[in-house]
Amino acid sequence: MVTVSASLYLRATGYITVDSAQPLQPVLETCPNLILQHPKVGKDLVKNYVVAVIAMAHLNSPSELPNNSIREGGESQSRDVRIGLYPVAQLSTIKLAGLQHGDEEEAEELLRSAREDGFFYLDLQDSAFEGMINVVEDMFTISKMLFNLDSLEKMEYDVDKLGNLKLNGYKPIGRNYGGVNGKRDGFESYTIPGKIKVDPSFRRPSLLTDHLPTLETFTSTTHRVLNLLLQSLSSSLQLPPEGALINLHREQSPSPDIVRLLKYHAQPPNEQGYPQAPHTDLGSLTILFAHSPGLQVLRSSSSDWAYVLPKPGHAIVNIGDGLTLLTNGLLRSCLHRVAPIKGYSMTERYSFAYLQRAQYEVRMTGLTGSDIIPVKRGNVETEQVFTSREWLGKKFGMLRKETFEEGTEGSWVLTGQREEVPV
Repeated sequence: MVTVSASLYLRATGYITVDSAQPLQPVLETCPNLILQHPKVGKDLVKNYVVAVIAMAHLNSPSELPNNSIREGGESQSRDVRIGLYPVAQLSTIKLAGLQHGDEEEAEELLRSAREDGFFYLDLQDSAFEGMINVVEDMFTISKMLFNLDSLEKMEYDVDKLGNLKLNGYKPIGRNYGGVNGKRDGFESYTIPGKIKVDPSFRRPSLLTDHLPTLETFTSTTHRVLNLLLQSLSSSLQLPPEGALINLHREQSPSPDIVRLLKYHAQPPNEQGYPQAPHTDLGSLTILFAHSPGLQVLRSSSSDWAYVLPKPGHAIVNIGDGLTLLTNGLLRSCLHRVAPIKGYSMTERYSFAYLQRAQYEVRMTGLTGSDIIPVKRGNVETEQVFTSREWLGKKFGMLRKETFEEGTEGSWVLTGQREEVPV
């Protein structure tokens, strides 16, 4: 058992400030060998010590941590790293470079993660897309400038008024269902169309026009990265070429892909709530970028929420309902939320994601031609099948506070068919 106190983790990662002379003896006494034996630990920085302790216990380092265990004094111990009350998620890391080079083991691990966890880290380093890391930092800068605009200017681009499918525009704090006082959400968001090169004429503030080249680079590069994942999954699922997933997600075809910028507002310890309600993503794949902790996942095999820690040079990718529907439940979307750490103030938190979705008229039902995708149970003839466009509208009906009906038959749409959601 490796336990890292919430206070120590938060201070070490900059979530709250700390004097650089702050002693780290509690961590060193907990697992001194783990720190000393790992070559990537920078011993001159306070931050690196504690981050390394946590990272070492949940990263994939087969040569040093065989069989998902840590070794101290010659003994093998199961890993259980916690931040406060919640464990840290033990997610796989998929190397994008490996998928590019046709690495079979990497492809197998991607399929396993998509089937069992629904979430994984994507290592962008040493790949043809490594330059994307710099673009990501530019996107964080643009996001902060955008949310700092005057509220009246942001509301000129109200996402609910610019289109029924909510593919462009601003959402103020409190409009969605959530876990903050009054069952509202605790974040602002700004949605940007994902197919900017297909339709560059979307309404936007001048700030976004000024940074349109960066947005175009980010969206087109991210789409190609996600299509590499879809190509690998199609091959692993033994889908025929004409039925491959990439055919439903063509870069130049109109689809409801979006970039969503998020700003979570600060919360004092005595007013804590979950700023984003537990939900599954409605699309096919989501690729997320964040600097600070807060994301929690609830995997299908677990009854415990677990934190997903950001990692430099990596993105966090999750399976959405779209791939679950297209594979008759074989690939699993995973419930997730953003949560404060109990007893600590939640500071402002920024993140953003590209959400890849199937083309508008794709029927969201099991693909044919694969012996691996299971046959759908029940009466297929009477089953209601949504198009990608229809599914989008249905999901958003459960997200908005005024249309959400807790405990109704339709609430499964929000939670990916999971009936009970633990606190």
